[in-house]
Amino acid sequence: MSSAFSLLRLAVFVAASGAEAGPCYRKDLKPEHKPEYVKSPLPHSYTTLEDLPSEFSWRNVSGLDWTTPPINQHIPTYCGSCWLHGAVSTLNDRLKIARRGVGPQVMLSRQTALNCGGEAGSCNGGTDVGLFKWVMQNGLPGETCQQYVAKEHECSALGRCMNCDAPSMLKPGEPMCYAVQRYAKYFVEEWGPVQMGENVSVHNIKAEIFRRGPVTCNIDADPLVQGRYRRGDIVADLVRPSDGKPFETDHVISVVGWGVDGGVKYWTVRNSWGEYWGEDGFFRVLMGKNVINIESDCNWAMLAVDPVVDDFGPSDADRLFPTGGDKAVSPAATAPPLASSTNAAWVATVAIACVAVALVTVSALGLKRLRRRFFDARSPMLNDLAGQCAQTSMADLGATA
Repeated sequence: MSSAFSLLRLAVFVAASGAEAGPCYRKDLKPEHKPEYVKSPLPHSYTTLEDLPSEFSWRNVSGLDWTTPPINQHIPTYCGSCWLHGAVSTLNDRLKIARRGVGPQVMLSRQTALNCGGEAGSCNGGTDVGLFKWVMQNGLPGETCQQYVAKEHECSALGRCMNCDAPSMLKPGEPMCYAVQRYAKYFVEEWGPVQMGENVSVHNIKAEIFRRGPVTCNIDADPLVQGRYRRGDIVADLVRPSDGKPFETDHVISVVGWGVDGGVKYWTVRNSWGEYWGEDGFFRVLMGKNVINIESDCNWAMLAVDPVVDDFGPSDADRLFPTGGDKAVSPAATAPPLASSTNAAWVATVAIACVAVALVTVSALGLKRLRRRFFDARSPMLNDLAGQCAQTSMADLGATA
């Protein structure tokens, strides 16, 4: 009876979640790739076997971890969005690597993509390259715009980037949450497949990872579920353990490196099932045998390092935390205040400097004398005076005097 009740609860939960457990990779949503999407030489074309170390992982490059935090597609409810998580993790990592770790770590918004990237996928599956194409065309903001809730919501200005005001500050009838006006988006500049083929797949995957960062790969998750995988194992099945059939493709992961354990070569793979799964969210797969199809369909993308910041949403000027309406700051606004009796001497000095500059433009002889008597002896001061002179009008000087 308790088993039946548990199954009933699970059925109700899945139905309520709006998503059924099933393949989260959907080949039918894979977009066509065009040659113009690739703008840079592919790493395998300029990387030899000798260039590649026997072991390498972006989790540990000279003691530094260049990967971004693990993420979980299944909370707060089940969502078949491995395509999204594998792709976003790869983009997050590659942005961090391209920036050489400089600046704040960016975590792109999975929820914005889930709300608006329907052509790439949904909680019922999608493709990694579909997301790459969508981000190339539409851009993707950071996670502070939309936090992951594992459900698709309406694609609107609110669904792209939102904020909420304090209830005590709301006007009658005003909604608590609103669309943000000004925010940053990151755009994919180029994307494409890792070229696969007999005797070249392993080298090409390694070269891409080593030169530019982790890649996404589409795999068969059969050996990873229902207790078939144990933490610390190197997945080495050559067929599906559940039925003995050839591998299919139903899951998307990212590969961050490779290594050797007791003479066994393996790929270091990040999953999207939480940090508590596997080896801190990662697992290892035997290399060179196309285990779980890991060497059949891998892809890469490159983000522009700098985001585009603009008014992507409607005005939020009347809200508690407005983001738009930036005012240009005039030079006078940043200069030291002049209309004060305490700086009258400085004002007089600025006036003298302005007169000196005028004399210089009139007479070369004046320039020589000025150099001998003033420029050479007080050039640091002159630089300050010249800046003040350029920023101060004669009217300001007259008013202060």
